[in-house]
Amino acid sequence: MRVRRLSLFILCFTAFLLLSINAKANAAFREELGNGLTVIVQEEHSAPVAAIQLWVKVGSADETEKEAGISHVFEHMLFKGMKK
Repeated sequence: MRVRRLSLFILCFTAFLLLSINAKANAAFREELGNGLTVIVQEEHSAPVAAIQLWVKVGSADETEKEAGISHVFEHMLFKGMKK
């Protein structure tokens, strides 16, 4: 029983160390542009792919009564796309 616990501890500790080293090696670059847009770039070379995320700091809680529902429309346009 002690050998299993020790093995599990060593495995978890090793995983933690590897993740820590990888996190430091892949530090993110952050820059705020003049128009208020924040750009964050983080390189990850473990796979030959590229990923882009777009986050908007607004939602339905920020809408006026006249704009009600527009956040939901934008959500569908971003995730489902549209022909026009």
